[in-house]
Amino acid sequence: MSDLVNTLKNEHRAIQNLLQGASQAGVTTADGRAKLKKAKALLIGHLEKEDRQLYPVLLNSGDAGLAGSFAEEMQAISRQVVAFFEKYENGGDDFQFAVDFGKVLGLLNNRIRREEASLYRRYEALVSDPA
Repeated sequence: MSDLVNTLKNEHRAIQNLLQGASQAGVTTADGRAKLKKAKALLIGHLEKEDRQLYPVLLNSGDAGLAGSFAEEMQAISRQVVAFFEKYENGGDDFQFAVDFGKVLGLLNNRIRREEASLYRRYEALVSDPA
């Protein structure tokens, strides 16, 4: 596995763990909000890393369509996730947080599964055999 894909997968797990920790602590607690803030920062850095290192390789290959569709989808997901983070960065209602959290976690978990199953595999194939 390439260093990039290994790093991206580790970041996926870290984001998921931080979000679960925030959910368990609750958005009304300082610990919950701190975990959300860390998850947001990690997610933004993760997306920037994909934009700089992953997508260019895919876009310059024969799979520009795959990369383009994933990138476009991620823009829509990112807007929803960033709106979630902004809504709860200063606290909020725990019940509504739980509802919104379930939606966001579902979006992210589905995206992570798809990235790791297809996008990262295609990247690995390209970097291991660039011809």
